[in-house]
Order: sequence, then structure tokens, then C-alpha cells
Amino acid sequence: MSAHGMVVEIKHKTCIVLTADGEYREVLLPGGSVPRLGQEIQLENRRKWPYLKQLMVAASLFIILMGGLLYFEEVPPAAAYLTIDINPSIELAVSAAGKVISARAMDDEGEKILSEVKVKGQDLREAVRLIVAQAVADNYIEESGDNVILATLTVASGDEPLVDLNSVYEAIRSPMESSGLESDVIIEPVEPELRQEAVTSGISTGRYLLLNKSDKKGLQISISDITSMSLGKLEKEKKMNLVDLVAGKDDDRRGNGNKQGQENITRNRGIYFERQKSAGDQGKSAGRVKASEERQAGSNAGMKDADGKGSKGNGEDKREGAGNNGRDKDKSGGSSYKNGSSYKNGNADKGGNSDKSG
Repeated sequence: MSAHGMVVEIKHKTCIVLTADGEYREVLLPGGSVPRLGQEIQLENRRKWPYLKQLMVAASLFIILMGGLLYFEEVPPAAAYLTIDINPSIELAVSAAGKVISARAMDDEGEKILSEVKVKGQDLREAVRLIVAQAVADNYIEESGDNVILATLTVASGDEPLVDLNSVYEAIRSPMESSGLESDVIIEPVEPELRQEAVTSGISTGRYLLLNKSDKKGLQISISDITSMSLGKLEKEKKMNLVDLVAGKDDDRRGNGNKQGQENITRNRGIYFERQKSAGDQGKSAGRVKASEERQAGSNAGMKDADGKGSKGNGEDKREGAGNNGRDKDKSGGSSYKNGSSYKNGNADKGGNSDKSG
């Protein structure tokens, strides 16, 4: 049955009518002639869909929800975390495939770096190179500065590192060498528990590591000192050597002529590179080189007793000394390591050459 309504207002193409039910409706003007006010016109019956709008909203939400679930399913969990501390401080979450799945700035300088480079989805080595290169471009690493770069690696499961530390080292060194810059470089694997303590404390894993080791050594370093300045400035103002602090210069890591000494060396999986100091610090620098050679000699003794082997000169510290423009050079690739050894995936490399077998 057709409905009727009385015209109460006329617009350009529509009119407002009052139905017998007391409902005001806006309908299209009927064909033919324009109705008069007060005229009763016949209204077309229209099928109503009272729940159509609600159904459309629900369908849209469902699509958005499913899309979000698919996105999260595609993002792999973090298998490792690498924190880079210079000032800036940045933490990278890494998948088992070695891809960066997220990046987190730990300070304002880190925020600035991450706003300038895209690291998500990159191979870890490339992400590290981009971050250090940008730090150089932003003058966080300076030619005249006492530069220190600390990288800490945490494997989520606590197993052996999924990351080749030597590749991280080369990624750090590459942009600096291209710019003619030098820096101490420390790469230290740490336990998941230490990273969790750092997260709870609200500071980077690397800086928390320094705070922890300083406390064990009885050094008067506050959390404000650790977080308020670059590592190079911290080292200079507090008159400390961060390479020695992290590597454990006084720890039993140099070998003691027995099997236990060999095990200590193997557990020390980090990389510790200390640059040649300025002319005014030559005596101090030479003393550190000498200490490194002594540690290496002890390491070789431990290796010889552990496996019944050993060759003369196998543990020489391969440095060219200050005569080479004041830089340390390793025969295998421009790197010189504190303790005289490099470590790759936890395997001790004898004589300062990288262990290619992994």
C-alpha cells in the first residue's frame, strides 16, 4: 500500500513531507510538476535496511583486525639484541635471520640518528654501518675527540651468539676509516639477565654493563655520570680505561699455563680494540701494548698446555706501532685486539687471525 504525505517545504530537487504517522521525510520531487505547499503527494515505498550501517562498520573492523593479526604474524621474534653506545645510544632487535626487526633510541641523540637513517629490515651489519656513519656525519665521533664505541650483544635464548662479532666490528670501523677517524671499539656479549636489569633501570645495556663493572671494581661512577656524557668523555673525566674495564684487565683471562687458562680464553668472546693515543700519551699507550703482549704470551702458554701444541711467535701482537700514522693495524684487516686475540662465534683465534670456520 502506497504512503502519502503533505508537502511542508520545497527544496531544489527534494521536498519535506509530513506523513500520516507524524514522520517528516525528505523525498525526491515527483515528476511532472512541482507540488504546492500543503499538497498531498504519493510517496514511493522504499525498502529499509536498518542494520546495514552497523554491518558495514563491523565488516570494516573485522578486516582491520585480521590485517593486524597477519602483520604481527609476519614479524619474527627477536633472537638477539645489539646495543650501540657512543652518545647516541641505540638498541637493535635482530631476527634469527640477522635482520633488524626494530630499533629503539635510548637517548635524544639516538632519536636524532634514527630519524635520519632507516635500519628496520636491514642486515645487522648494514644497520650498524649506517648508524656509525650517521654518528660521524653528526659529529658525535670527532677527529680530535677521545672516541669510544661500545657494542653489547645479548642472545635472547642465552645460547651461542647468532651474530658474527667480527662483521659487527668491521661495520663499526668501516665508516670511521673512510673519514680518517679513530676510536676504541669494544664488543662484548652479555647475558639476557643483564639486559633485563638494564631495561628495568631505564638505560642501555652497554652503559649498565659499565656501571656494573665499575661498581665491582670499586670505582666511584654514578648512573648520572654513565648517562649524561659520551663514553669518550666519561673515560677522560674519570681517568679510566674502558677497554681494560670491560675486557677485565685484572681478571684471570690471560691463561695460566693450564687447561683452566684455556677455558677462560675461550669464554672471553668479545673484541677489544684500543687505538694508538696521541703523542703526549705515547708512554701510556706503549705500556698498554706491552701489557697486551704479556697477556698474549700467557694465552699461548695456556693453549700449549691444553692441546699439547704451540708454535713460537704464534701469539705475537701484530701491531705496526706509532710509526704507522699513530694507528694500530692488524695484518688480516686493519684491526688490533686487546688481549692479542680475536674471537668469532666463541672460538678463540690463535695468533690474532680470524677463525674463518666459525
